[in-house]
Amino acid sequence: MTACTNLTSFRKNHRPKGAKKRPREYIDPEAFYLMRRRASLSTHKAATALHVDHRTILKWESGKTRIPYTAFRVMKMLAGYVLHDEYFKDWFIKGDTLWSPENRGFKPWELRYISNYFSMARLWIAERKQLKTQNPLASAIPTGATSDDSPAAVPSRARARDVSGSLLSSCGVGIAP
Repeated sequence: MTACTNLTSFRKNHRPKGAKKRPREYIDPEAFYLMRRRASLSTHKAATALHVDHRTILKWESGKTRIPYTAFRVMKMLAGYVLHDEYFKDWFIKGDTLWSPENRGFKPWELRYISNYFSMARLWIAERKQLKTQNPLASAIPTGATSDDSPAAVPSRARARDVSGSLLSSCGVGIAP
């Protein structure tokens, strides 16, 4: 053996002291096959996309060799199940629905006007802060039994007139006098 061969094998097998070997993640050959089929790829097209030989794909799907996790992840991306962005980690698309990590599905028509929802929420928060600074008693939330001089003891119609200039009343939602 030459010195170069020894150095190459040393680099491949060398880990820093105290470093633990990461456990390998097992990829089910059937799951890989299903992802390839969902991406509508033949074994030749999948091999081209993964930069491997056609026979390698066949060996992976038959279970003869271990499937690298990166190859499985690329198959999931090609099938549309994983979004390739650090901000959308654990988000995925299934059918016409975008799924969040909290298992909340978003349909296309729900996302169409999302900027409007955010701007309305910002306006509501700003208006709420303004009301709290102007009249802290009007923003108190009544809870349970109250005494005669507490803010909750004020009749609800009187409080409604105090906040009648709010965003809710300008949108057509409010309490009739």
